[in-house]
Amino acid sequence: MSIVDLKLWYLSNHFLKYGGAQLRFRKYILGLVERGVNVRILAGTPTFKDISESDWDTSWDKFEIGSSMPPITLDGATLHTVRLPEQSGALYFDLFTKAILESVVYTEGTATVAQFLNSRPDMISAIKTLRKRRVGVVGNISQYPNWHSNLRKRWFRKREFLKLYNSFDAIVCNSPELHALLARKIGVQSEVIAIPNGVDLARFSPASTPMYQAQRHKLRSKLGINEEDVVIICVGGIQPRKGTDLAIQVWNNLQYQKPKVHLLLVGPFAGTNSNPDFQNYTATITSLVNNSKVPEGVHFIGHVDNVEDYLRASDIFLLPTSREGTPNAALEAMASGLPVILTRHLGMSSSLGVANREFRLVDRNIESITLALREMIEEPAVLGGFARAGLKYVEANMDVSDAIDRYTSLYREVGLNAAAIK
Repeated sequence: MSIVDLKLWYLSNHFLKYGGAQLRFRKYILGLVERGVNVRILAGTPTFKDISESDWDTSWDKFEIGSSMPPITLDGATLHTVRLPEQSGALYFDLFTKAILESVVYTEGTATVAQFLNSRPDMISAIKTLRKRRVGVVGNISQYPNWHSNLRKRWFRKREFLKLYNSFDAIVCNSPELHALLARKIGVQSEVIAIPNGVDLARFSPASTPMYQAQRHKLRSKLGINEEDVVIICVGGIQPRKGTDLAIQVWNNLQYQKPKVHLLLVGPFAGTNSNPDFQNYTATITSLVNNSKVPEGVHFIGHVDNVEDYLRASDIFLLPTSREGTPNAALEAMASGLPVILTRHLGMSSSLGVANREFRLVDRNIESITLALREMIEEPAVLGGFARAGLKYVEANMDVSDAIDRYTSLYREVGLNAAAIK
């Protein structure tokens, strides 16, 4: 069979520019396009609980629920958006599933693949329909599942998600640990492929040139940070799982430290609009900063498109998380020449390198994190050792071009196999 075109659909009920899986797959678009892949995105408007009130785009209100919004171009791909209800529920996902089946269509002479960036068991019927229509379907698992604490509910949830996972032609994950969980512990029958996230090494690099040094000095000056001060940076949504409260408390413990220590929080307040848990967490964060010794030492940067500049303006990267897959922010920090401190967490990935060689691994409590930070601040040899080891590891193992090559090969294989079905 002669295939002249590979058409790829990214499918996600929302495509927020700071969403974990969405942000990671967005970074692959340009590389996929360069490799001849026709990339399209189908997304929906997010629910109130997924974003803060300030993130809500008032132009969405002009469109009827269930209608298609004008497409836009995003990094070389066409982004199609369907207007969905503000509240999650059956209607929200029914409308998005309907949009999937209307949009993702196989055309003779093409290989067509649907890459679900996130999925739910109630999408199984749509996935099966796509496969019957000769569309290859790939699932994605980006982080370790958070199963319910109730044993009965946990069993039911695992059973339903196993059905979902087995409905795909293949599933991609980003670490050997997730691969083992899916293929061996859960018993997924679909093909499971572990592809490391990859880092854009041209974008993320150390502040080792005169130009980058000048940019670092300019940004620190803009934030009121002296060159002799120490800057700890956290990158990601401000939320309980990421441990922003721990980071602030640890930073506050270091205020007797010389030189002065600053904390950069690069990322949005996650889902603060209608979710009581996030609203309470936002209040906790605000209180911790306001009652700290030096409130102006915490810098809320928000979402930015130039995170690499903030990494190069910093000295230490901290991620006190409780659950991850492979946190790309940590790999990007290594590529930027920063020493990385991680806390032990569910889903710990060996794709990050060897603990206490490429990065510092500590228990997830204030005392352990404080001790690790103080050691790096007081002992430049320790800081420099982790910085050099992390950079060397990422440069040798995590070039995003390799990841994009593997995704291209996977999509072509899955698409060709689906197209061959009669």
